[in-house]
Amino acid sequence: MVITPGNQSIFGQKYTSFIPLPYLRTLMNIIIKKATITDPTSPHNGQIADIHIANGKIISIGKDIVAKGAKIVDAPGVHVSPGWIDLFADFADPGYEFRETLETGAEAAAAGGYTDVCVVPNTQPAIDQKSVVEYVVQKAKQLPVSIHPLGSITRGVEGKDLAELYDMRLSGAIAFSDGRCPCSPQVYWLKRFSI
Repeated sequence: MVITPGNQSIFGQKYTSFIPLPYLRTLMNIIIKKATITDPTSPHNGQIADIHIANGKIISIGKDIVAKGAKIVDAPGVHVSPGWIDLFADFADPGYEFRETLETGAEAAAAGGYTDVCVVPNTQPAIDQKSVVEYVVQKAKQLPVSIHPLGSITRGVEGKDLAELYDMRLSGAIAFSDGRCPCSPQVYWLKRFSI
């Protein structure tokens, strides 16, 4: 869940900082007053309602909710939505940790309202074999967002020879990409007809 208080206007829309649900868990018992709910899968989509959250879970949604001991979050124009997914994040870990690590990238993603992040394989070594996929999966287990490795289509993200797609998929790669690097047309057709 992401909460966006609307007290600044940009191009006629109201935006400010994001408050992701993992950080609200520390408050334990809160009521968000008069929030606009933005979730097409919810029967409350588009409605303005109060939301009671306790221990990181939504307890109730309705009008004029009261709960003993609940902290009230009352920000005019607040919007609430499910967490967002970043499909192309470059966390640079392994190999370029001086730029960003899985930990710092996950913290930044959570602060921005993201609950899931797909990391591109442009690392050193590239995410082009099961051991590197397993490294990312294991290191991401305790982070505040779910990190999903994208396996490289080609070895070393060089765009030439196919990588270990099957093994990477079994190890946790959810999709395949060469990230910022293009694949040669021959690799594309080989992949298309051999898998």
